[in-house]
Amino acid sequence: MPNLKRHVYTAAELAAIVEAINTAGDGGRLMRGAMEAIWKPLLTQYATGSGQNAAVRPAEHEIPLAQWQAVTEAILARADQWGLAPVIAFDLAIGLPSHYPDPTVPTPDLPVRVNLPGVHHLEADRDATEVISAASAYCDALAAAYGPGSRYHLDAVVSWQRQLSRMFQLTLGARTRVHRDGPLSLLVHTEAGITYGLLFHTIPRRCITCDAGITDDGTAIGGEFGCSHAPTYPLDRPQPGTWSFHS
Repeated sequence: MPNLKRHVYTAAELAAIVEAINTAGDGGRLMRGAMEAIWKPLLTQYATGSGQNAAVRPAEHEIPLAQWQAVTEAILARADQWGLAPVIAFDLAIGLPSHYPDPTVPTPDLPVRVNLPGVHHLEADRDATEVISAASAYCDALAAAYGPGSRYHLDAVVSWQRQLSRMFQLTLGARTRVHRDGPLSLLVHTEAGITYGLLFHTIPRRCITCDAGITDDGTAIGGEFGCSHAPTYPLDRPQPGTWSFHS
C-alpha cells in the first residue's frame, strides 16, 4: 500500500486556489494556475528536502472529499467560459490529488466568477435546416397517425426537444456548427473541439404475439411458424422513432 499523505486546506489556501481560478485568462492558464495553487500546500515537504528526489504521485496525496468536490466544481464552472469543461474534466481526473471522506470538514464556499458569453453563435448549413424542418414535420405526422399525445408522438417530441436544446448550451463554447447527418439526424461541431450527433433511430416493427421482426412490406423475420404476425404498429403509418445523443 502507498504511504498516503493527507492534507486539509486552510481558508488561506482555498482563497489562493480561488484567486488562481478567477484570474486565469484562458483554459491553459486556468489549469496551470489552479494546479499550482492546489499542489503547493501538499508539496511543502518536497521543498524542505524531505523526499526531495521522490516522484510526485497524485494518488498518494489525499484531500477531504468535500474540498475536492468544491475545487473541481469551481474549476469546471470557470472553464465553461471557454467551452472547455469536458476537456478539462479529463485533466482534473489525472492531475488532482485523491480524496477521502471526512465528515468533519465542511464544504467550502468558493466564489468563482463565471463569465459565460452573452451570445451563442450557432451556424446551421442549409441541409441542417432542412433536417430540422423534416423532424418537426415527422412529429406532426406521428400526431396525425397515432393521435396527439400518443406514446409514439410524445416519445418523439420529447426526445427531439431534449436533443435540440443541447445545441444551445454554452458548456461546449459559444460557437456551434450544425450539419446534416441523415434524413432526420444532425452532426454538431462545438467550439470546445467536441463533435457529437443528434441521431434518429426508428423503433423496429415486431409481432405482438411472437416478437418476429416485420418489414415494411409485411414480411415476418423469425418468430413462430403459423403465427398471424400482428404488427406493433400498422404497415401504412409512419414508423415511430426517437432521437438520442451520441458523442
